[in-house]
Amino acid sequence: MDIIYKKLYREKGSLNVSVSPLVCFDALYPIIKNNHNINFVDINPKTLNMDEKQISEDTQIIQPIHFGGNPQNMDKISEISKNGQIILEDCAQGYGSIYNNKFVGNFGDYSVFSLMKNIYGLGGGVIISKEDLNMPQNKELGYIPTTYRKIKRLLESKSTYNSILTTKILYGLLSLRPTDQTKFYKEYTVNNTIINSIYSQIINFDILINKRMANADYILNRVNKDYLEPQNTLSNAVSNYTRLYFVLTEKNSKETIKSLRDCGIGANHITQDSVKYFQDSVFKNNFFSNYADKKNLKEYSDVHDRLISLPISPNLSKKEMDYILKVLNQVCRC
Repeated sequence: MDIIYKKLYREKGSLNVSVSPLVCFDALYPIIKNNHNINFVDINPKTLNMDEKQISEDTQIIQPIHFGGNPQNMDKISEISKNGQIILEDCAQGYGSIYNNKFVGNFGDYSVFSLMKNIYGLGGGVIISKEDLNMPQNKELGYIPTTYRKIKRLLESKSTYNSILTTKILYGLLSLRPTDQTKFYKEYTVNNTIINSIYSQIINFDILINKRMANADYILNRVNKDYLEPQNTLSNAVSNYTRLYFVLTEKNSKETIKSLRDCGIGANHITQDSVKYFQDSVFKNNFFSNYADKKNLKEYSDVHDRLISLPISPNLSKKEMDYILKVLNQVCRC
C-alpha cells in the first residue's frame, strides 16, 4: 500500500480516497502517511464491506476491501470508476476469494495481497499493477521477527483455537528479547526462510482453502443465529473465510471476546493479533478522527462494538469446532 500511495502522490499530488472504516488500521496509515485524504464510506451491515452507493462523487481513489475474505461488489465499484477513479483493490485477506467467477485482485488498477493473513506464510506481500511501478531491485523490506513468527505459526497450526496457551508462550518469547534487537529481528531483502514458507503454502493452497471453507460451513450451519449474525456473502461471490465474522445481537465485542479467550478460543475483533484483540473505532483514533463523521457512519457506529471474528484454520478438528460452537453459543446466549 505504501509503495502505491507514495507513487500516486509523487505523480498526482494529494488525492481523495474512499475507503471503509471497518478495517485494520494498517490499511489506512499509508493513505495519510503519503499526504492523501480519507473519505470514510459507511458499511453495508450485512456484508460488512463498503456501501458502494455512498461513495462520494469527488473521490479520486477507491480502496475496496474484501473484509475477512468476503468479496466487495466489484461490479458497482467498476461502474463508479468509469468516471476516472483509480481502484486500489485491498486483497490482504482476499487471496483465493472469487467474484463473478474471477479471483479478486483482477479488478483494480492496483491490487495488494498479504502472504501472512490467509496463506500462513512468515511474511511478505504481492502487488499487482497495470503499469510498471519502477520498484528498485533488492528493496529493503524492513525487519521481521523471523524466529518469533515461526514459533507463532507453529502454535497456531497445532492448536489454533487455544489462545491461552499461544498468548502465554508468545508473551514469554517477547519478554526474552535481547537488548540487541538484531539478534531477534532479522533484517532481510530476500530471505530464503520467508520464500520457502510462502512457496510451500501456495502450492498447497487449494487444499488449505477447501479445508478452511469446509470448516467455516460447519460452524456457520450450527451457530445460534439468534445471537450471532454471520457476515453475508453476495450470491455471485465466494469467500475464502480468512476470518469468520459475526455481529452480536445482544452483547458487546470486548466482554464476549474476553469470555471466549478465557475458554481458550482465539476470538478477535478487527485485528488478528494474538495479544491485542480489540481495535478502537476511527472516532477514537488520533490519526483518523478528523476524517470520521458519526452522522455519515451510522452503520459502522452500530456494528463496531458488536463485531467478533473467529480463526478458521484448515487444521481444526471436528472435536475442536464442536468445542468452539458449544462455548460460543453459551457465551453469546448468557
